[in-house]
Amino acid sequence: MADLETEIERWRARLAEELPGSPETVRELEEHLREEMELGLRRGLTPAEAFDRARARLGDAVALGREFARLDAMPVALRCRDVLLFAIAPVAAIALATVTLAQGRNVEVLRLTHALLCATGYLAALSAALVGAMLALVPRRALRPELRRTWRAVTVRFSLAGLVLTTAGIGLGMVWAAENLPAAWSWLPVETGALLILVSTALTLLVQRWPGGSDTARGAVAACGVIAVPVGWMGAKAAGTAVPFAALCIAVVAAQAVLARRCRRFA
Repeated sequence: MADLETEIERWRARLAEELPGSPETVRELEEHLREEMELGLRRGLTPAEAFDRARARLGDAVALGREFARLDAMPVALRCRDVLLFAIAPVAAIALATVTLAQGRNVEVLRLTHALLCATGYLAALSAALVGAMLALVPRRALRPELRRTWRAVTVRFSLAGLVLTTAGIGLGMVWAAENLPAAWSWLPVETGALLILVSTALTLLVQRWPGGSDTARGAVAACGVIAVPVGWMGAKAAGTAVPFAALCIAVVAAQAVLARRCRRFA
């Protein structure tokens, strides 16, 4: 067993060389390695065979480290392809569809586009929150590391789409309000709710892109979005007065911000 621990140490050292500054990721992958080894031992394999099987399932330390380094080293500003596919393209498609549908009809194009952008953004934000929250709920042993990374990537892309769509929708709503109402922004419950969803989605996206940190912490931040989106979307319509609703929105965002700070601290 001493020789086996030496092999594990070598595997971890090679992985750490490929992932400098990401001890949490290295520790997480080592735990996956040991869990796979334990499963092999329960099936009657020798320690050496269990280690070889676990290493084969996870992949070579160098290749695995480079793949995780590529994901963890990405800055908050995502790649151009992601921005194009998951942010700019949906906004353009919704705007084009609205203009097409409104032709020949007595419809306020600006207001309809605003409503569609906001609704689509809210749905994208809710999807990001649900997928992200599953990372905290599903046992780590039930998901292979690359699958968890895939879930994180899906969370990031849904968050990005939700952030851009909601921002565009709020912007168009302010333009419409400036032309048809006394002020572009009046802190009505529907406006406060939209701002809540926007900030919540931004926090979910930010935490997912921080290097290091645990999936449980990221999932906890995303789980707040599961509360924030319905509160901001449906609660705004049911709220009677603006002040209590605004206080509720502030409480939700504050809880999410505290969790995000803790995630950053342990990253």
